Amino acid sequence: MAPDRERAKENENPADSEKKITNAENNAGKASRLLDQIFAIFESINEIIYISDPFTYEILYCNKVLKERFGKDPTGGICYKEFQGRDSPCDFCTNHIILKNPGQPYYWEYHNPILNRDYYIVDLIIM
Repeated sequence: MAPDRERAKENENPADSEKKITNAENNAGKASRLLDQIFAIFESINEIIYISDPFTYEILYCNKVLKERFGKDPTGGICYKEFQGRDSPCDFCTNHIILKNPGQPYYWEYHNPILNRDYYIVDLIIM
């Protein structure tokens, strides 16, 4: 550690350290409650909603409608395997489009052959 930082740490008031820890814990608690509220909203929407990593294709979250339609919980799986039955990323994947335009939804239509249903899809990068 740099000498200036060492002196600053030595002179730090223990009450200030406790306050920083308490603030960090409060912020973590608020973030957790906010995430719970967002997922509660996703669960209340009667449409398929999922979150996946645009680089690894790992499915990070699926709402109950998706789980019911697919008859399983694909969370933790790879989107192109779980949703399309493929061994490699889909040629129609929109990740490259939404990564170039963060914050802007991308709208498109798709027929899923596994579910034999047509979907109007909204893709969005979450930053």
